[in-house]
This record gives sequence, structure tokens and C-alpha cells, in this order.
Amino acid sequence: MLYKTKKRFLIIPLIWIFVFLIIPQTSISSSPWKEFKEAKQKYKNFLLSETPKSKKENWITHKKRFKRIIKKYPKSPIAGDAIYILGELHTELFVRFKEQKDIDKSLQYYFLLINKYPQNSHIDEAHYRIAQIYTIYKKDYKRAFNEYKRLIELYPKSDFARESKERMIELDEKGAKAFLYKTNIIKEIRYTTSKTYTRVVIESDKPVNFSEHRISNPERLYFDIKDATLDSKIKREPIILNDGILRQIRLNQFTANTVRIVLDLGRFESYKVFLLENPERIVIDVVGIETKPIKKPPADIQTAIQIKRIVIDPGHGGKDPGAIGPNGLMEKDVVLDIAKRLQSLLKKNKDLEVFLTRKSDIYIPLDKRTAIANSKEADIFISIHTNASPNFKTKGVETYLLNWTNDKEAMSVAARENAISKKRMKEIRGELEWMLSDLIRDNKRDESIRLANMTQESLIKNLSNRYSGITALGVKQALFYVLIGARMPSILVEVSFITNPLEEKRLSDKTFRQRIAGGLYGGVERYINSVKTRHMVKRNEKDGS
Repeated sequence: MLYKTKKRFLIIPLIWIFVFLIIPQTSISSSPWKEFKEAKQKYKNFLLSETPKSKKENWITHKKRFKRIIKKYPKSPIAGDAIYILGELHTELFVRFKEQKDIDKSLQYYFLLINKYPQNSHIDEAHYRIAQIYTIYKKDYKRAFNEYKRLIELYPKSDFARESKERMIELDEKGAKAFLYKTNIIKEIRYTTSKTYTRVVIESDKPVNFSEHRISNPERLYFDIKDATLDSKIKREPIILNDGILRQIRLNQFTANTVRIVLDLGRFESYKVFLLENPERIVIDVVGIETKPIKKPPADIQTAIQIKRIVIDPGHGGKDPGAIGPNGLMEKDVVLDIAKRLQSLLKKNKDLEVFLTRKSDIYIPLDKRTAIANSKEADIFISIHTNASPNFKTKGVETYLLNWTNDKEAMSVAARENAISKKRMKEIRGELEWMLSDLIRDNKRDESIRLANMTQESLIKNLSNRYSGITALGVKQALFYVLIGARMPSILVEVSFITNPLEEKRLSDKTFRQRIAGGLYGGVERYINSVKTRHMVKRNEKDGS
């Protein structure tokens, strides 16, 4: 059956004649259409004439003609039609002269058409031609199968979709279908942006293998994700940001098995790239340049004079209930209530702006929560959770900051909150070592330690004044995804064990929740006052007072 496909594929010149007849003839009086009409007429005459087809220069003349049209009228619809013809032309060149560069060039033109001119009338056929090239000339049945499948998903009513279903059956006989499920699907591109910080997240359904590149003039980053395809639901149009840091995000199916993501940069200071999982995602943090030069104080007092915004993160939410108690109490509901109570208390300080990462029962990815804090240019970030343990007798309150740990219990808590395995927790240290070094260099870890200790002490004191048996589990360190990339002192508080029957009962009580909020509030207020005091001491020492 593949032989029949090949035979049909090799009579392209006859097909071209009909293609030329059906290409839209509107606005032919305009210069672009006039030039294109003349070029395709000359090419048609060449195909039907007795001019020797064995001399490559005779083909090159027509190729140059279409390339000039593309260069001259890149924004005109005829540029897409010219690209399509060039794809067919290079396939014919390969058939006649057997030069590998021609079939590769044919693929490049088809992918260019798909990515740059998605509304062109030949898009579905371009997908079909790509699949045929991989089937017949490259013997890459995996890529061919995926391309046919993509065509069917994107253009189910196309004549080429019906043809593709037949071709997939043929390829399945060669075992191509087995390869399909190894392909990585890029499911979503999302971003959080502000004037000083932008986070871009690329989410996929499997672990990614990618290469990272930076190019200047103009500045841009691009990422090639191997063995990947764009989900059919993702729009191919550029995502315009113009936030000062990023101008736009471009994404396309660069080759049949490579997705390319391009970040066109504006003014930026630095960027970092790291991987998170469950779901698998590439996270790109780009930090902007301050538009107004600010004389910064020494690092050890810098935080003290800038505490104006606080972001509170109620853990979990929506489809993610978090831990669930023996009587059905859900973590996501408890922590949202506590977060709102804490926000109300903090708002009494008129000098503070206080934001929640979520105000209702909605799901927000972990990377988005940190991005919200960064985009708000927060000075403190607090993530609120309830703890869980397979041992229902385990109870207590503990506070975490971001750092590596060998403590098994702390790793278990982080693994649960990150929704990954304990084994994976042990593996990610090396991958995030650079971030831990940044925490030390930027003084964020020391400030997070101060904030964590003051919050833990205040929380224990406020609860113990009213309730008996409150267990202080202390301040600990672990690699929590929700804290990764935070550009301010940040902590994660496990306010009680929802899996403990007594603590679940208490967590269901509004008075207990208010006590927790009060304890958190006391810790934050103490921290704010302490940094103000440290700033005054430093200033007095400098003045010689």
C-alpha cells in the first residue's frame, strides 16, 4: 500500500497544475498577486514544456522567483502560497537529483508555512506532505504517524484527514503506533508578568529534554524541546506581552519532533531556567532592570526599609484538596479561611498591602503562586498548609524555609506538598543547587530564618495560651516547590496535623483558626518591627550616635 502512496506522490507536477488553478485569484490586479500569478504561470509552463528537467539550473530560476516574492511581500497571503510551492519544488528536486539537502529544505518550507501562515489554505496539505516525506523518503514512521495524527486533530473535516487515517493504518502495521505515546505533548504556555519580573512556564505531559540558547541583536532566548509536539489546542500566534521585560513569546512546531519556544526580550537584568514536575514543566524567570536608579543600602539592612507588601498563599485549592482529615475536613478549605483571617489582621496596618494568591476554591499551580508574589514585588511571602501523617497520633506545628535537608520527616512533608516521591526529593538537590546559592548571596535565607523563627514562636505562644497539648516541632528546612524562585523572605507554615483527630476537630473550629491567624500575624509584626530596629541601629552606627 505504501507503494501506491509513493506512486501518487511522484506525480506531483500534474497535481501542481490543478493547484495553480485553485489558488485564490482575488485581487490579482494588485502588485503582489500580479507577480505571483506571473511566477506560477511561468513555472506551470516549465512543467508542461519540453525544457530539460534534468538540468538543475532550470529549476533554480523558478525557485529564485518565488523566493523574491516571499522576501518582497512577507505579510501578503501570497507569501504563504509561494512557500507551499517551494516545498513541492524541493521535493521534486530530491526525487530527480537525490540530494538530501533538497528534501530537508522541503520540510523546512512546509514547517515555515504552518508556523508563519497558519491561515493559509494549504496548511492541511502541508501537514500531509510532511508525513509523506517522513514515510517515503526518510523511513521515519514514528514522525510520520504523529504528523498524520496531528493533521486529523487540527483539520478533522479535511480531505487530507480522511487520507491520513488510511496512511496511519498502513504505518501501524510497521509498529509506528507504539512510538506515538513516547512523544512529549506541550500542553500549556502560561506566564505571570510585571514591570520588574516575568515568569514563563511551559507545561508538558512527560519529562522534557531541551536545549537552551541566547541570541543578541535583538536579544532573545529560545528553547528547543526534543521529541515533542504542540497540543492541538494551543494557538500558534505570538503571545504579546510588551511588559518592558518580554516583548512576546513565540511558539511553533520547528520540526516534526521539535517544539521551539522563543522569548523576545526587552530590557532585562538576568534570567534563570529550572525544571519542576508533577506536572512536568520548564520554568523561566526573567528579572527586569530598574527603570529608576535607586541607591541601595547594605544587604543586611535592605529588607528592613522595604516591607510594604505581603503575599499570603493558601495552599492547594480547586481540584487539589490537599490533605484530608479522618472526618473529611479538607486542607484547602481550612487554609483559605486562615489566610483570609490573617489578611484582615494585617490590613489593620495602613502601611501594608496584603494580597492572597487565591481568594476562592480554585486551583493554582505551585509555580504560579511564587510568580504572583514576585510580580507583586512582595517583601514577605507566607504559604499556609495543614500537615499530614500516616500515623494519626502525630501532631504539632512547624515552620519551613527553602533549603536542602537530610531530615527524613522534612523531606516527606516537602514530597507530599510537591506531589512527588521521596526518591525524587533526594535527586533534585543538584538540580536546584544554584538557587540555594542565590538565597545565601542575596541574604534571603537569613531573613527567611528570622521570619520563620518569629512566626513559629508567635504561633505556638498564641495557641498554647488557649489550648493544651500544643506541640512545637520547630523551624525546619526543605525544598518546597512553592518557595522556589521567591525573591523575598519566604516561609511555609504547617499549622497543625489535619490527620490527627483532635487537631482536625480544632481546625474545624473558627476560634482555633482565628488563633492561628493571630499567631501568624504576631510573628509577621514582630519581624517587621525587628527589621526596623536593625535598620535604626545600623543608621545610628553610621551616624556615630
